[in-house]
Amino acid sequence: MANLANNKVLFCSAGCKDSITNVKDVLRCNSETCQKVFHRLCITSNTLSTNEKSNWTCPDCKAASKKGGDNSTTPIRSQQVDNNITMRKKVTQQPQKPVESTASQSSPTSEPKMQAAVISDEIESSLTRELQLFRHELAGVRQQLSAININLEKLTNTVSGLDVRMTSLEQRVQVLEEQPVQPAGVPSAVKDLMDTVDRLKLELNDRDQELLSNDVEITGILETNSENPVHLAVLVAQKLGVELEPQDVVSAERVGVRRAPSDGAVLQGGDGAAGRPRALAVRLTRRVHRDNLLRAARRTRGADTSGFNLPGPSRRFYVNERLTRTNRQLFYKARQEGSRLNWRYIWTRDGRIYARRQPDTSSHRVRCEGDLEKVFGVLPV
Repeated sequence: MANLANNKVLFCSAGCKDSITNVKDVLRCNSETCQKVFHRLCITSNTLSTNEKSNWTCPDCKAASKKGGDNSTTPIRSQQVDNNITMRKKVTQQPQKPVESTASQSSPTSEPKMQAAVISDEIESSLTRELQLFRHELAGVRQQLSAININLEKLTNTVSGLDVRMTSLEQRVQVLEEQPVQPAGVPSAVKDLMDTVDRLKLELNDRDQELLSNDVEITGILETNSENPVHLAVLVAQKLGVELEPQDVVSAERVGVRRAPSDGAVLQGGDGAAGRPRALAVRLTRRVHRDNLLRAARRTRGADTSGFNLPGPSRRFYVNERLTRTNRQLFYKARQEGSRLNWRYIWTRDGRIYARRQPDTSSHRVRCEGDLEKVFGVLPV
């Protein structure tokens, strides 16, 4: 060990011929004529005690002593020495791997189970995140619905208050009409009350019309007892080239008085009054669907029910805005006056009634029967 202590470089006398840098790895031959040094792992894989190291003899000297002569110059290497050299190089050249846990040394069948557990955890985590997002969105929807309910309640209270006021005013007007003629000044008060009643009626009518802002009215479709109104509304939209799903329809129903008691009466009536089908009132989820239907109906004139699988011949159908009863009656009278006086344009837009004589003339809005006289002149009796 003196050479190592004096920082001299020693080389292994075995097959590896590498330098020896670690004192613990040194084995020195105890033979007086040899004094060779070796890596411990190049010679043996066993751990030697201090006494064994001091009495250790290299394989060459052992072989020479057995044969009775000095064969130190003969390169003799046993298979065990080669194996030890190879093992020593593997140990010195490759980094020592950490001891694997018991779980990593388990059978191969445990790996799919571990992968399945990891995948299950990832799926559970993804579902948890999706559920949290869904709950968050649901909370937002609930808040919006709560705000809508509050606004609807306010609107209902306002309408109820207007109804009460209008009823009170009508009662007062009725009392004044039943009273005898009063001195000057009283008729003006009555006129003011009548004007107030008319104004309140207009406001109520406008509010009712706003509630129909998502509605359309389809006329001309044959009515049967087994029909599906929502399906008919979707067929009409497809016929007009508008994309409409059943979930986009809030409600669809026939409105008005039914003239035919059964399917047979409807078919026998043909296009006559007895067989005239009732209008189909459709309420949509969004106003844009209603606007698309009305725009497509104005663009696609002459659409009929061919392909609807309805009995009898195909009929033309019409899609229009749904009006309140007051506006519907007013629109009918406006069209009659327009036809009598050759006014070319009588139409509705967003529940409002308009009239125009010629394309280059100004349009007039008709809100009440008093406006009919202002627009069309003195009405015939």
